Amino acid sequence: MDAGNLHVTLAFVGAVTADTRACMEQAAASVRGEPFELILERIGTWPGPGILWLAPERCPPALQRLAMDLQQALQPCGYVPEQRPYQPHVTLARKLKDVVPAATIAPLHWPVRDFVLVDSVTGPAGPRYQVVARWPLVP
Repeated sequence: MDAGNLHVTLAFVGAVTADTRACMEQAAASVRGEPFELILERIGTWPGPGILWLAPERCPPALQRLAMDLQQALQPCGYVPEQRPYQPHVTLARKLKDVVPAATIAPLHWPVRDFVLVDSVTGPAGPRYQVVARWPLVP
């Protein structure tokens, strides 16, 4: 993954119309959260899709609240939340052939001060993400 594409997804909405996007941007702007530090200390692979991931040992409560509040705010715009529990992670690589067993690594500290809406553009080199809106997290 290109370093500029590294992110933690709060809510995956997929392709949307301009009206739905406007609704979702307005909904996201209403979400409040506090800054926090994300500590990434687990690495592993999801063998089916061949995704190499980096994740926290435990999801920080501020991140859990932010994801749940955003997902709830987006529902009137047509967003349907995942049925699986929220599992924050950073995708490091895709389509790996070899499985990397889950392991603990030296912690990486990531200060989180805002959240963003990104547009994903898929090209021959894979997806490229462009930030289209940003909302600060305020203490």
